[in-house]
Amino acid sequence: MLFTEIYLDRYFSDKEAFCSELNEWVQQQRDRSSGAIWLGDYTPQRLNKLAYMCATGSGKTLMMHINILQFLYYLRRAQRSGSMMKINKVLLVTKSF
Repeated sequence: MLFTEIYLDRYFSDKEAFCSELNEWVQQQRDRSSGAIWLGDYTPQRLNKLAYMCATGSGKTLMMHINILQFLYYLRRAQRSGSMMKINKVLLVTKSF
């Protein structure tokens, strides 16, 4: 929940600065691994997706509901601040193994 809170705060506050900082971190990882680790660069358009992988019984259903509420809070806050961002759907994709 804390990761999601920080992510959404940064995403809705200043997406471009957040993207720039993520790309700096990616470059540091490339440099530290001498190119053995390859992570693609982020763009502001690609920051609108998050994925989580958790073990069975770890509370994914509860987390999912809390994460949706967190997202809706930040979306409404952005809209009150004049953002023209409109979201009419939240897509939840699940996969069972």
